[in-house]
Amino acid sequence: PGQLEEMHALPQMYGLEETGVYISGFNNFVDLMVFPAAMSFYRFPFCRTALDRLFMWGVNKYFRPPEHNVVNLEADGELEGKPAHAQLRLEHANAYDLTAIPVMACLLQYLEGSLNSPGLQLMALAVEPARFFKDMERMGVKISMEQNT
Repeated sequence: PGQLEEMHALPQMYGLEETGVYISGFNNFVDLMVFPAAMSFYRFPFCRTALDRLFMWGVNKYFRPPEHNVVNLEADGELEGKPAHAQLRLEHANAYDLTAIPVMACLLQYLEGSLNSPGLQLMALAVEPARFFKDMERMGVKISMEQNT
């Protein structure tokens, strides 16, 4: 399980019953050893540095190219009173690019003036989604979406 601040507002905004963020796929050592340890001990400040270092060591020690990075959203609910399932998938070969490209897509909207609400905002809740995904795709992120009813 992971934490994204943007997720906290979604149940109230959309009437959701459950949300979650799950991270995996680094390698067996990180997935099976470091993440469980982090879930148990990261709340203790004196453990954080050691866990951060263990994570970085495990990622670098057991890295096996080629790298492939995916952000996958799956949603189950109702659409027009019928059960529905939707999946949004973002893919890129480089994890650093996949992290930076959404920031750049947000900055494009900010620099053109379409993000003009004052104060601190969460990026995922501030951007115009269609433009955001179009810009990310233009910058090399492969985006696919499925919806089944």
